[in-house]
Amino acid sequence: MGILKRFIDLLGRPRGIFGPVLLSMMNVGHRPFIEKVLEEVPIDRDDVVLDVGCGGGNAIRLMANRAASVYGVDISPVSVASARRKNKGNVRAGRVSIMEADASNLPFEDGTFDLITAFETVYFWPEAAFCFSSIRKKLKPGGAFLVACEGVRPESGEEHPFEKMAPGVMRVYGREEMRSMLDRAGFSSVKTICPDRPGWLCMIGEREDEIGRAHV
Repeated sequence: MGILKRFIDLLGRPRGIFGPVLLSMMNVGHRPFIEKVLEEVPIDRDDVVLDVGCGGGNAIRLMANRAASVYGVDISPVSVASARRKNKGNVRAGRVSIMEADASNLPFEDGTFDLITAFETVYFWPEAAFCFSSIRKKLKPGGAFLVACEGVRPESGEEHPFEKMAPGVMRVYGREEMRSMLDRAGFSSVKTICPDRPGWLCMIGEREDEIGRAHV
């Protein structure tokens, strides 16, 4: 595996001696993006939130200031440890809980969450469409799922430069492709977040609620 491919692979699953360093870099580099996206997402004081692929715990920390409780999962034990350190005060207070788990097999009861987020992580999910369907089940009726990526596949369908550098390691999605995946997973009222940022792919969809409550 080449150096660039190995580096991108580590971004998807931080590990080894370089894992904590990469997570610190990502916490710094992704924070402005996460802050901007979250400005567009309503979070109520009584909401229960889950961040899938939580990495170094940046998004969890930001959302914990607004929600009743926030959970985080990541497939990397190094990421879980880093996210717990980042959120140690709220972990001790019982407002944040972070554990090792895969997006395709979330260890929660169906209908648990008001909001589920996935920041800069769906690139690395081998079965993203299946994961989306599984995530929908974990939402309460009226809950919402946010996908937020700083990379988007060109409208031409050509591979993103990162995909070319690391074939088989990551998958960058186009806008119509992402909308179609959310539609097929059963999400309704799918809309784009931060449409003024053409290089971003941020969408939020709702689990339909017959009583009318919605985040979007």
